[in-house]
Amino acid sequence: MKILHIAKYYEPIKGGIEKVTNELAVASVEAGHEVVVLSCNQDRRHLEENVEGVKVIRLPQLTEAFSQPLSFGMLWQAKKWLQWADVVHLHIPNPLAEIAFLLQDQNKPLIVTYHCDVVDRSVLRKAYEPLQEKILKRADKIVVSTPNHLEYCTALQDFQDKCEVIPFGVRAKHAEPNPEMNSHLKKIKDELGDYFLFVGCLHPYKGVDVLLHAMRQVNEKLVVLGNGPSWESWYLLAQDLGLQDQVRMIGRVDDDNEFAAYMHGCTGLVLPSINEAEAFGIVLIEAMSCSKPVITTKLYSGVPWVNDQGVTGLEVMPNDHQGLAKALNELSGQPEMREKMGAAARQRFEAHFTVDKMVQAYQGLYEQTAQPAKQAA
Repeated sequence: MKILHIAKYYEPIKGGIEKVTNELAVASVEAGHEVVVLSCNQDRRHLEENVEGVKVIRLPQLTEAFSQPLSFGMLWQAKKWLQWADVVHLHIPNPLAEIAFLLQDQNKPLIVTYHCDVVDRSVLRKAYEPLQEKILKRADKIVVSTPNHLEYCTALQDFQDKCEVIPFGVRAKHAEPNPEMNSHLKKIKDELGDYFLFVGCLHPYKGVDVLLHAMRQVNEKLVVLGNGPSWESWYLLAQDLGLQDQVRMIGRVDDDNEFAAYMHGCTGLVLPSINEAEAFGIVLIEAMSCSKPVITTKLYSGVPWVNDQGVTGLEVMPNDHQGLAKALNELSGQPEMREKMGAAARQRFEAHFTVDKMVQAYQGLYEQTAQPAKQAA
């Protein structure tokens, strides 16, 4: 089968959608399918490369506006690769790709993964809604990652009959220690001692500013892994709050063993997101695969489903730095609870979030969706 993924970006660019697309594409190749990923570059180069057996086409990007990469190449490359594909897998929201698909629609089977709502309530969101409705109408199947999406995502209410829940999964490559990881871990623990961990792209909705205010009431250190538009302002905020010795803003860590060491060394992972732009939280299941408890916020998104409150971790209200500080201190001060939650987190990961479970479900969907088209041909 020839499978075409259309996404904003692809690994090594970091992000939840990029991670999911990569896991699905590589696993589909391993299952014997041909896979092409049509995505954007972060500069003006056109690249075509083979990554783990996946043909990845990175289109030149003119600029990025409102989290949307702009590449005119998407409009004409879509025509070529839609002709090639047996099944098209579109990852949304991605307005430019959605326009390109609709303009070049060749009646190929279409699977849409609905990653998140567009939270911005400006004129731009209103402008996007008719396009989103058209692509959802056109889709043969719409996939969401948690049951909460079906309850909370207003755009999906008229399309429940074609929606399926397939939780995201990861390979858990950071879960098993190895000598190189242990070497990094020793250095980190010798330098930092006990610490909480945040991992993510530093966008305003991630709520790291709330976390920094909470850390004024917490004795443990905080490590922040990731880059993004809010890095400088949050670095300066940490200085203003007098946290320069307590908070380490490391930036992005590309080395898998070093990243795994930070994960294994932490007291727990904190994801203090403040709105529903945080639709799932891939980093949560990475931490859970490492038997780490998590602290999340009570959002009308998939996050509260991923973290089973009181079982795999703790949950607080968004924008509540005092409640967050209380949860951090509770997890820090109760090692038995921490160990119990970490074990439950690993069990929940195995039950719902392995890459094998996600891939098996999507492979069945690809076959099911492509079959009517084959019969019609």
